[in-house]
Amino acid sequence: MLRADDSYYVFGSHLASAKSDDLMTRKQISNGVQSGNPLIPNVRSELKETFEWAKTNTLWAADVIQLADGKFYMYYNACKGDSPLSALGVAVADSAEGPYKDLGIILKSGMPG
Repeated sequence: MLRADDSYYVFGSHLASAKSDDLMTRKQISNGVQSGNPLIPNVRSELKETFEWAKTNTLWAADVIQLADGKFYMYYNACKGDSPLSALGVAVADSAEGPYKDLGIILKSGMPG
């Protein structure tokens, strides 16, 4: 969970996210690893290297933080689940709600067969 500008944000798998101002009710912001997702609108092309390495078409739950520069950094992970191939990367945005721009993969695991 992330608190920014008097709102609370939660990020889940498959680029899902929601926002709450009172921690009692929430509004869905995004859901689905697909074009038009407000977090990463062109997700297939933006994270192409990640999806190709991990041999998957989805993402695990992201972690988003706001650093001292005021920007929001999303740490994302792609892994097929039954494969040792995974990729951990980071993307940046000016708003917790995106759009995030990929800065690239910071760690790859596994060896392609």
